Amino acid sequence: MELRMLARAAKLETLVYFLDMARIEATIQIENHGTLGKPSD
Repeated sequence: MELRMLARAAKLETLVYFLDMARIEATIQIENHGTLGKPSD
């Protein structure tokens, strides 16, 4: 039971980390291009 809880917590931490990285990357893209998917020129 304890191991299952630890595994679940680790998965959630990994998911939070991944989502944080994706959010930061999206912010960078928006700053660089103005909007997502729009060419910079």
